[in-house]
Amino acid sequence: MARRFGRLGFVGAGLAGGVVFLAVELLFLPPTRHVPPDWILRLIASLMAGPETLTAPASLEVVLLAPAIGIHAVFSLALGYVFCRMEDSLPFWRALVASVLLALAVYVFDFYVMTRTLPWFASARGGATLSAHVLFAVTIVLAHKGLRDLRLPRPTGVSHAYGSG
Repeated sequence: MARRFGRLGFVGAGLAGGVVFLAVELLFLPPTRHVPPDWILRLIASLMAGPETLTAPASLEVVLLAPAIGIHAVFSLALGYVFCRMEDSLPFWRALVASVLLALAVYVFDFYVMTRTLPWFASARGGATLSAHVLFAVTIVLAHKGLRDLRLPRPTGVSHAYGSG
């Protein structure tokens, strides 16, 4: 007998989306904006430490890098949960479209609304960041569908943890 992947499928899907987002940003934002390779991580770190992280020396310190990745992971999991619930409750294509629209709304909020209090976020506006948000949503929905449909075999033949005598 097979069992479905647990209810925590959003964790894997959210983290997969977060990795794709960072990969797109790390690969495409620096060449298009002429910024350091770790620019997106500096931008995320600036949520805690302020805009000085954007002009810090070339190597971003672990003191800022770890929290930046942590902040990004929390956002990825939160949005992953929302996107996965949509994928659970809507037909697949509607969930995909709704997730992409929500990702676009997050992009507008992050880089147009939030810039009223964090003006340095305006520097990340553009095609690379917009694409990263869309791919983030698509990855989460596809990963969740794949995890949800995955059937794992149940362990057989062992009645308790230590086996028989």
